[in-house]
Amino acid sequence: MAAPTTLVQFWTEEAVRLGNALSQAGTTLNAAGAAESLASDRFTAAGKALAAERDKVEAKRKALAGIPTYADGNPLLAEMRTAVMAMRAAAAESVAADADLRAKRAKRQEASAKVADLTPRLAEAKKARDAAKLASDKRQALVDKATTAPLKDLPADATALIAGDGAAAKAAVEGEFPKNAAPAKDFLARVRARRQLGAATATTAATVATKAIDVNKTWDEKTTRAAAKTAALQRAFDAAVEDLRAFTAAPSRFDAANAVLKSLVAQARPSLTPAQKDELLSPADAARVTNRENALAKLKDRDDAQVVALATRAAYDQALLDAQAAADPDKTEAELWAADAALKAKFDLIAAKDALVAAADAQVAMPVLQSWFAAVPDALWDQLEALDGASADLAAIAATVPANLQANLVNREKALAENLDAVSRERRLEDLLRAGLTQRTAGLAEQLDLDARRRQAAARFVAEV
Repeated sequence: MAAPTTLVQFWTEEAVRLGNALSQAGTTLNAAGAAESLASDRFTAAGKALAAERDKVEAKRKALAGIPTYADGNPLLAEMRTAVMAMRAAAAESVAADADLRAKRAKRQEASAKVADLTPRLAEAKKARDAAKLASDKRQALVDKATTAPLKDLPADATALIAGDGAAAKAAVEGEFPKNAAPAKDFLARVRARRQLGAATATTAATVATKAIDVNKTWDEKTTRAAAKTAALQRAFDAAVEDLRAFTAAPSRFDAANAVLKSLVAQARPSLTPAQKDELLSPADAARVTNRENALAKLKDRDDAQVVALATRAAYDQALLDAQAAADPDKTEAELWAADAALKAKFDLIAAKDALVAAADAQVAMPVLQSWFAAVPDALWDQLEALDGASADLAAIAATVPANLQANLVNREKALAENLDAVSRERRLEDLLRAGLTQRTAGLAEQLDLDARRRQAAARFVAEV
């Protein structure tokens, strides 16, 4: 059978497969129970027959004890020999019946255990199948919404809005701020770069967390078992669903961004008073402007050094994870350094980069910059943040390709469904192997328990082995 391509298909087939297996196991259990009952009857009958034959032998022995002369006992000796032979045959049958009963009981217990195992698994599979159908319907509704107008056309609408009111709002707001063609001395370039720097810690943490996930994924998949890959595939599928869901919620973000841009465009300009403009731009004081811009360039040097320092810490953290994954888990960080000079060098580089940040920080004329940045009124800061937030939302919407969201969802669901199918096959093989192990070890224990009686029956009673 071809591998399933959807979760609904997988869980439907899994439920059918488990249902068939449970039905077969139930049939096997009924047959095994009937066979055990017959074997039990045979064992009971054999025990009674053996007891009867023993009584006969004992009666003959007592009769022989009462014979006055040896010659008078010959007929009784012959009868006793016949009775002993019958008793030993009954004993051999008792051993055989015991062995048969144990074997039949083991088969019944095995079948019973299989039914007990499959029953909840079938219930879980049916529950998962029903949940998969509901989830699939919801995803399909999202796909239909994302790939048909008007949502399908939203990226183009966002592109048009960026070029229209977005450009007008950008010119209006940015026109109120100081400008310099050199990026290192441009006020807004530094403001936006510092905003990104403020988020760098969270960004670095996300990078480190992703690396940790990758290291764990690599470790898990070293087993080559399909089950080790499921978690990563599930995360990828969930991310694809979330991307699709987020896009279907994009119209509200588009509308909000549109309202922000129109508001910024409609606002009277300039928004600064003459005094505020003079303080912020200082058009009549070239020396002050130069001093401020030089301080801004020094701040860029300091910020660039911090970006490098953060990246250095992240690089060491990632290298440490790799080293820990490849080493004895009981090794300390210092022991890892001793065994890996490159890792120690990465650690030492952290202090060196932090020192560069401190040195660059000392070169920044912070009072000059603080005074300059304080010249921007809160209302203008709010406008800039609103502009950048709306622009970022529109850029994300404009970059979205609905067909790609759908294809990504289909491909990741297919990969997950194929993996779950492989995991199911692995489990069935594992069940088979474990059942075989249990059956054979139990059989060995039974045979060892019967060993003495079986050897005696084979040697003394000429019984079948």
